[in-house]
Amino acid sequence: MKSTRKKLLQKLLFLGSTSISTIYVVWRAVFTLPVGFGSVAIAFGILLLTAEAIAVLELALEFWHFMKSVEPELPDIPEDWYPHVDILIATHNESSPLLYKTVNACKYLHYPDKSKLHIFICDDTNRPETAALAKAFDIGYFGLSENKHAKAGNLNHALSKTASPLVLTFDADMIPKSNFLLRTVPYFFLPKLKKTAEGLWVPRDGDECDPAEKIGFIQTPQSFYNPDLFQYNLYSERNIPNEQDFFFREVNVGRNVTNSALYAGSNTLISREALQSAGNIATNSITEDFETGINIQAKGYRTFAISETLAQGLAPTSIQSLINQRVRWARGCIQSLRNVKLLTNKDLPVSTKIGYIATFLYWWTFFRRFVYILSPILFAIFNLRVVDSSFLQIAAFWLPHYVLQTLAVGALSDNIRNQHWSNIIDTIMFPYMSGPVIMESLGVRQTHFVVTKKDGRTERGDSMRLYALPHILMLGICLLSASVCVLRIVKTGTFYDAVILYWLIINIKNLFFAVCFMLGRPNFRMAERFDAVLPAEIEFDGRILRGMTCDLSETGLSVVLNRPAYVPHDGVFSIRLRDRDYRSELQGELTHVVQRQKQWKYCIHIEGMEEPDRRAYMQMVFDRDHSLPKTMKAAAGMYNDFAENINKRSAPLRQSMRKLPRIFVNRPLANAAETLVDFNYHYATIRFRSPEDATENKEISPGFGLTIRLRRMRAAESDGREVLYSIENWRELIRNPAFDRLLDDWLQGGETA
Repeated sequence: MKSTRKKLLQKLLFLGSTSISTIYVVWRAVFTLPVGFGSVAIAFGILLLTAEAIAVLELALEFWHFMKSVEPELPDIPEDWYPHVDILIATHNESSPLLYKTVNACKYLHYPDKSKLHIFICDDTNRPETAALAKAFDIGYFGLSENKHAKAGNLNHALSKTASPLVLTFDADMIPKSNFLLRTVPYFFLPKLKKTAEGLWVPRDGDECDPAEKIGFIQTPQSFYNPDLFQYNLYSERNIPNEQDFFFREVNVGRNVTNSALYAGSNTLISREALQSAGNIATNSITEDFETGINIQAKGYRTFAISETLAQGLAPTSIQSLINQRVRWARGCIQSLRNVKLLTNKDLPVSTKIGYIATFLYWWTFFRRFVYILSPILFAIFNLRVVDSSFLQIAAFWLPHYVLQTLAVGALSDNIRNQHWSNIIDTIMFPYMSGPVIMESLGVRQTHFVVTKKDGRTERGDSMRLYALPHILMLGICLLSASVCVLRIVKTGTFYDAVILYWLIINIKNLFFAVCFMLGRPNFRMAERFDAVLPAEIEFDGRILRGMTCDLSETGLSVVLNRPAYVPHDGVFSIRLRDRDYRSELQGELTHVVQRQKQWKYCIHIEGMEEPDRRAYMQMVFDRDHSLPKTMKAAAGMYNDFAENINKRSAPLRQSMRKLPRIFVNRPLANAAETLVDFNYHYATIRFRSPEDATENKEISPGFGLTIRLRRMRAAESDGREVLYSIENWRELIRNPAFDRLLDDWLQGGETA
């Protein structure tokens, strides 16, 4: 919760920024249009001014939302108040393994009376394998053939066959946490409850209730457990939050004040009454969810977005899928605003209309970015002055506007987003968003619904690099323009060229990151890891090793042990895990071992488990917060991001293949002429005074009454003094309790790796 003082300072910053920016726009309109420089200059000057004015207006609306932001408090309700809920999982062509995780999590949802939960897979391609999955989980299945209305038709079909007062909608990849319903259902009773001074929730008196006030839907954030492409392709998955976090955790929550929170189609609990009042899911838009939300609000229902993440899914993993998704969102939003006749709709309050005007203006961000990139190029290369002002005037009007706006955007995002990353994201997307936004605004509609592909793997190859061509072209032109500016500054020393050069440098920085993004990054990981510290037992040959997990994924896990114990590397072994109410036993195979300070991390691939164990294990993995950043880290700055991309793109890929822990011993043996250099259970290295001292077979006595039998393999050094031996009796050693004492003795005096 923000402190009162911090909120006051933010409000002052927002008001100051808006005031200075308004003065700047007025100054630009009255004094800086290039009237005496020809019609082309005037046209581009007006275009740039319009872009700046719209940006100021859009930001002012966001400031207004943020300053008045209201997130409802979750009330306490009696258990018998919890109503029946229909849980609808919409699917089109998603795979059964992807659906499995979502369905499994829905089966584990906590609820006072689980007989009131009714789970359905809504399959608009009527696939036998999906029907079989529903049967295996003992849930409902609605199959469709020849569905003409895509996701909207799919959900409307399910709504016609169900009757619960609340409806929970999930996309196929969105996995709910077990407390989803407990953290959302009580909101629907807010109109009937009030909180006393003692902090208790009690029913309102009859005269305190407004019969017209009803909750339409509660929208929770769409969060993602895999790095989105902006995080992943730019090597920033440990530094910045998901690109969508800013909207769902800040912007959409801010829209509560104008009752314009967006229904995002998934992770949403909806009143059936509100849906029916709005005519169910809208079918005349490719963003049916967005339009449905407006229709519910137009019927007088109160809607809320909350910031608590209660479900998480997969972000698009290919550039083409990302572009298709964002183009559909942009065109669909514009379609829907036209469908509902936003400006003339008498059922929508003015404040709600303002909220959706801000949405419309947002989609023009990408064309504005093109204008910002083009304007300094026109001046530098073609000497086309699009702004007529002196350097001192720019310093007096533009500089305060720029500084305050940058600070205000940082405060607006509450450390989720900054100006640097907003500019990069806009630059990445502008070549592929500008045209569709203009066309849709002019009435050229997209009618085909494109399903976003989510399979967890990034695309590679030259086909993806083609998307970088617009950015490479613009980057080259900007570099040429910067060179021209430098030459002019050297020749004339004008400050105006210095301003243009600074503008170009900012654009070059953004375009550099855009090119890096489009060039991509290979993804060798089959499943995303979640940080998780759980008790774990590894069992093999009647032995049990106890440790703690440090991460989990669908396909593997890592277990940390306090000593470099032997774990079989050429076969499977059992692992037992426990977490809250979940218990699971699985079969695993060791992939590699790495040292982590004074502990050892054993990375294990899952080879199999029984079905009940599998379901419990999936909950251990997904019924927790993802491990990606929720706020920006200190490293998320321009220079660090630049260095990170350069260094990691040029560094060779290294992967540990060691399956046995290597212990550097460096202990003299009994005769002092030989030294045990290192040991890894199967092999040991002995250093001799002379190569002639090395024998084919040897026995050494390292202490604690133990004998290690060795057979020569090869020399470890060119001079032949260090010799590699295989350990013949390693099985006996690991079963002997004395070996643990020897191991502790080595660790206290030697190094490990």
